[in-house]
Amino acid sequence: MCGIAGIFKKNFINPLYIEKMLSVLSHRGPDKKGFVCFQTGKHKYYPLNSVKNIQYSKNFDFILGHVRLSIIDLTDSAHQPMSDEENKLWIVYNGEIFNYKELRKELEKLGYRFKSNSDTEVLLYAFKKYGQSCLEKLRGFFVFCIYDSKNNKLFIARDRLGKKPLKYYWDGEYFCFASEIKALLQLPWIKREIYMKAVEQYLSLRYILFPYTIIKGIKKLPPGCFMEFFLDTPQKEPVITRYYFPCFQPKINISYNDAKEQSLNLLKESIKYRLISDVPLGLFLSGGIDSSTILAVLCYSTENYKINTLTAGFTDSNYDEKYYASLIANFLNTNHIEKNIILNPKEDLTKIVWYFDEPFGDPSVIPVFYLTKAASQYFKVAITGDGGDELFGGYKRYYIHYRNRFINYLPFKALYRIIKAFNKKIPFNWDKKHSWGKVSRIMESISDNLINTYPLRFSGFSLRMQEILYNANFSHNEKIWPDEILKLLEKTKVSNSMEILMALDQITYLSEDILVKADLGGMAHSLEIRSPFLDHIFVEWINKLPLSYKINKKILRDIIRDKVPVEILGRKKAGFNPPIGKWMKTILKDDLFYYLLSDESPFCLFKKEEIKKIMDLHFSGKINLGEPLWILLVLGIWLKTYNLEL
Repeated sequence: MCGIAGIFKKNFINPLYIEKMLSVLSHRGPDKKGFVCFQTGKHKYYPLNSVKNIQYSKNFDFILGHVRLSIIDLTDSAHQPMSDEENKLWIVYNGEIFNYKELRKELEKLGYRFKSNSDTEVLLYAFKKYGQSCLEKLRGFFVFCIYDSKNNKLFIARDRLGKKPLKYYWDGEYFCFASEIKALLQLPWIKREIYMKAVEQYLSLRYILFPYTIIKGIKKLPPGCFMEFFLDTPQKEPVITRYYFPCFQPKINISYNDAKEQSLNLLKESIKYRLISDVPLGLFLSGGIDSSTILAVLCYSTENYKINTLTAGFTDSNYDEKYYASLIANFLNTNHIEKNIILNPKEDLTKIVWYFDEPFGDPSVIPVFYLTKAASQYFKVAITGDGGDELFGGYKRYYIHYRNRFINYLPFKALYRIIKAFNKKIPFNWDKKHSWGKVSRIMESISDNLINTYPLRFSGFSLRMQEILYNANFSHNEKIWPDEILKLLEKTKVSNSMEILMALDQITYLSEDILVKADLGGMAHSLEIRSPFLDHIFVEWINKLPLSYKINKKILRDIIRDKVPVEILGRKKAGFNPPIGKWMKTILKDDLFYYLLSDESPFCLFKKEEIKKIMDLHFSGKINLGEPLWILLVLGIWLKTYNLEL
């Protein structure tokens, strides 16, 4: 696990900039820092780990930088940036290639020789041999940049499901990239200008969709894509190509028992790969179906391996995992650690918002932050059950929309417009559970097809709410999903109403929420997160199974039915959410007034009288509006942290 960065400008780049970028990425890679300065026209390079002795007369026009969290091959020979034996190809890389040993053997048979035992070097030579086709061979998660000095070209690729992040900027003169936005904001030529469409997405979804970010001009390389950028012709746009997307068709014709056996075998293989590590490793154990499945399969399929498990008990939360986690930990005889954690958002919220790069409104980020902090005291790699809900239909919202699937089959296109027009005439009320507020909510939920009304399930601000919230001089976009998202959804070839939502989550919610929490939450404490369910071969297999085999995690429950205590199998899904409604009335009340209503508030776009109505209604106890207030509070803190206004 690491942080990567790069800067290109045709004439001259001051290396001080790369050092500033790497400095704010140091939490991603505390073990080693390095960078290489290039004179691309002269084919010269200068590997360095400090700017102290740089000769600025060299006129460097391209710099690659890297901070390393050492996981595989802890020796100096695995440090980056790394080059091939001819110093023609250079790589910076963040991630793990779990099948690197097999790839190494394949490359050795072809005559390649290695100086390290790292997966980085295997990846470099796989690219040297196969070019962009090497991506088809990689099993793991990654973002990497390879500089091909012979062709003066950058090749940047992101893993299939988007576990590792990559942000980039290009304005026709400067091209730069980094693992996190905060590194790019160290560069003086990047303006801190808010991208308003991203704000609208954040209010609706609690996160911001690729390819955009909250900063205008900075973009995300989408999951399953690679980019090519030619340094000889920097005036041209980077060329982005998609090499992977989730697919649900054709369905596999297989009996349930055979599907269960094959699913178990693929999961065993995925887990085995994710145990590869030269540093201490553990598993986050909640006692839910997902983490219990990972643990049970691991324990029953791996001889003489006793895993470390860690469970957090949160004293200020109704959600405490300790009972169920200790139940299965004792049953499977793990090295179990229990940590009682006091959530302290009053003290740490500004820090958490800074680590998470963009406004990020999922409140479960708070316990995740403290969980990863606790885990980092015991190991450098953590295994999780992330992806279980998206693959196996674990969210309640799937059933709510499935129940309403008739909407998609009614001649509603003309009726949608009528309903929307009618809804605008209904008196607005922030209380969506009573009176006109309830009527408006119902009308909005049937005012479009299931895909377009799906964001209503994310506890953000609906389009009607945003109309009321914005000042009159702002015209907002009524379309939540960008065209590129809808086109990608079509390519998945999904047909079932429930699987449409599962596919949409795999494309959007997984990469922009779940995996952001895992990456940035873990990296904040120099902790690598691995997710066996998200092995792409396993994902492809599960997606093409009949829906009836997997929905409500049926196949997972049956895989572990005789391997875990019966209480685990019957346990209902529990969330990982802190008591934000309570916090808004107590420890965060002063913060609400400061960031949302005071003269120091960064909000100019929103009507403060409407924010006051939300707060008063929440404080009255009539309805819990903690999540909308949380979304606004996080946005306000983010704006203040980065010295911006909205």
